[in-house]
Order: sequence, then structure tokens, then C-alpha cells
Amino acid sequence: PRPQVVIAGLGPGGVEDLTSATEALLEGPNPVILRTRRHPTADRAPGAVACDDLYDLGHDLDQV
Repeated sequence: PRPQVVIAGLGPGGVEDLTSATEALLEGPNPVILRTRRHPTADRAPGAVACDDLYDLGHDLDQV
């Protein structure tokens, strides 16, 4: 089977805003890459890699 990339939003706030599908992805066996750890629900994926360092390097989104 071909590798699959799934993009899911963490929602506007806390855990209560996560969909069950997103929560299953975050807690599942596949690698997770987060846009940021600076989100209330990021702790649901403790083994995830975050991209905060990439965003911190740019002055704006065009530089990221």
C-alpha cells in the first residue's frame, strides 16, 4: 500500500473540541507531526514531532 498523509486540525481550543477521528490519529501508532506544541491539545500526542522551531525562524509565514 502507498504511504498516506493525513492532515487534521486540533480545533479552536481544548480537548473537548477535538473530533474523535483526530483524537484517534493523535493517540494511534502512526507518526504525528504537529504544527506547534503551543496548543492546548498538543499533549494528546506526547511522542509527536513539533515544527515550532521552523516557524520561530521566519519573520512571517512566507519565510517558513
